[in-house]
Amino acid sequence: MIRQLHSLPGLFIAILVIVLAVSGAILSLEPVLDRFNAVSLKPTKLAAPLNVAEVSAKIVQNHANVSAISRSANGTISVQYMSDAGFENDIIDPQTGLSLKAKQQSALFTFMKSLHRSFFINKTGNALVGGTAVFLLLTCISGLFMLAKSLGGWRNLASKSRGKKSSRLHIDISRIIIIGLLITSLTGGYMALVRFDFIGNGGEEFLPFPADVAGSPAAPIGQLTALKNIPITDLRELRLPFADDPFDVFSITTQFGQGYIDQASGEMLIFANNGLGQNIYEFIYMLHTGQGLWWWGLLLGIASLGMVALAITGTYIWWRRKASAVSIRHNVTKAKAETIILVGSEGNATWGFGQHLQQKLTNLGVKTHISAMNGFAPHLYGQAKHLIILSSTYGDGNAPSNATQFMQKLENFTKCPSYDFTILGFGDKQFSHFCKFAHDVELALLRKSWQRLMPITSINQQSAQSFEQWGIELGQALRLNLGLSYSPPHPSTCQLRLEKRLEYQHDGQHNTCILTFAASKGLQTFAAGDLLAILPPTSQIARFYSLASCTNDGKVEICVTLQKGGLCSTFLHGLNLGDDIEAYIQTNKNFRPADGQKPLILIGAGTGIAPFMGFIQENNDNRDIQLYWGGRHPDSDFLYRDKLYNQLKNNKLTQLNTAFSRLGSGKYVQDQLVLNANNIRQTIRQGGQIMICGGRNMAQGVRQSLDEILAADGLNIAALKTQKRYNEDVY
Repeated sequence: MIRQLHSLPGLFIAILVIVLAVSGAILSLEPVLDRFNAVSLKPTKLAAPLNVAEVSAKIVQNHANVSAISRSANGTISVQYMSDAGFENDIIDPQTGLSLKAKQQSALFTFMKSLHRSFFINKTGNALVGGTAVFLLLTCISGLFMLAKSLGGWRNLASKSRGKKSSRLHIDISRIIIIGLLITSLTGGYMALVRFDFIGNGGEEFLPFPADVAGSPAAPIGQLTALKNIPITDLRELRLPFADDPFDVFSITTQFGQGYIDQASGEMLIFANNGLGQNIYEFIYMLHTGQGLWWWGLLLGIASLGMVALAITGTYIWWRRKASAVSIRHNVTKAKAETIILVGSEGNATWGFGQHLQQKLTNLGVKTHISAMNGFAPHLYGQAKHLIILSSTYGDGNAPSNATQFMQKLENFTKCPSYDFTILGFGDKQFSHFCKFAHDVELALLRKSWQRLMPITSINQQSAQSFEQWGIELGQALRLNLGLSYSPPHPSTCQLRLEKRLEYQHDGQHNTCILTFAASKGLQTFAAGDLLAILPPTSQIARFYSLASCTNDGKVEICVTLQKGGLCSTFLHGLNLGDDIEAYIQTNKNFRPADGQKPLILIGAGTGIAPFMGFIQENNDNRDIQLYWGGRHPDSDFLYRDKLYNQLKNNKLTQLNTAFSRLGSGKYVQDQLVLNANNIRQTIRQGGQIMICGGRNMAQGVRQSLDEILAADGLNIAALKTQKRYNEDVY
């Protein structure tokens, strides 16, 4: 509901918003230019502040037939007078009363005001502008709720944005300008209501002309007491009486109200203070236009330009979501389906996996129905044998947008079905609630005594390899030759040429290689810890390897262990110098050392050392970095041994703690953690960050050991994740 509320108005008014934003940004320059045209009115230490009487006297002395003197909200003093050429307007130096230059209405600002206020179509345009302001307000409010939800709650509004580049840009811009947008939309809506007389502006009452005018000859304007009592900084407008009419009066408007002054006695005949309604209107007018607060006008201009960027990125995100929507073919009805596939997805990515599974089952002759989790209707699954759920998790462990009704529908269904179920969860391990919604669904089904076909499986970052392995296990459970080979659409690849390889052997066999490729000009910018996605010649499913280098190194370096039957690892180990591979970069911004000088604990095993080598190499500020790494034997697979010792000498690496499972009695990396428990606790007390890279089994053992070590300080891994001080990249 919130997404529809946010996207539909946003798309409907995208063009109008861009027009209003661009015109608003240009108009925001008017108070800035007006402010810098104004002559300073600050008095010297010896001089008293200027008042309306003395400034007016100087102006009248230098200009004949003056009809009005005014001061803009930003401080510019101007005079209107009659000359042989007709009425003229000049900008005045209040210190001398002399003209500085002619006051000209900018054609650009005049054009933009008409565009901004009514789109050049008068009342209809006024209504359209007001409606756009209301829609913008709804878009801002719904966007705030969506932002909080996607980042895991209101407490995380300032946390680092995640996702695709366009989404991150949309979020980051909105966080910067959201206050300005809310104020602009609220004040714009208010002014539209005033324009159409739905509410008053407090200035409706007409101040009656005074009845007790003396009618005596006019006194010099510089001697009028009432004008002497008004600082020039309070003036809005002073209209002078007709020269030959002794019964006419001075009409004055200040920031506090309006009144009439006798031209003979100089007394204030009547004065009406601004009412509350008018003060409110003028304050809102100032907030919306920046008039009287030039620096705020400049900020509004920046917010307006940001609004243009939001309209563009928001439209692109909507278009991308629509373009990625899956078209389902050969989808049998719920009542006839033998297998039901339910998909929970926030941005349509999970649909690709679900559709691929549906097509494979259909090709094998299995009658299959696929739909969103919100379409869950167990009472209609008359011939179903299996229920397969593929679901992502949104934000802080929440249901994705098309699965928000699933739990309630499940709760309302009390009958235990004859068919079994299995669940595949999609998520990102950098989030503290990795695949939480999928696990919640499994728990809810088990509580209702539904039969499970196979335990839940979780897939990190849409891994094609993990999906392929899950397909093998699902095929075995269904007794089908089910080969899943789906990979989400990937960026264009480029060729990388192998220029160096370093081999490590175990039992006379090539076991691990460090491969160095020349950085291609077509390769996007990358950092250590990002992933190199490699396409083997016989497959379109990318395999991902952590990078040990960055763009500035001018090389692309990875570590590869030969896996028995591994398609990509076999291909890479068989490369000769000069051979090319097809690859692209997948950024992994969530796996980065935090900024600053807080200490860093790096824990890995095997080829998990790759990104850590890059982090250490880039440690030019000699930050405290401790490396815990595990291998099999120092003589066969001590990766980067010489470089690590050199980094110790260069103070880029503070500590090196190794563990080898086939040396002596054998030790693992978690054993080294236990031996250094006091040091680890001290490092965490100093605000240190922990990063893990390597196999799942290693990571699980490390997590268990760290929880035991940190328990003495009342901490655990979950707490560090919440504080963004624990990161994993495991496989």
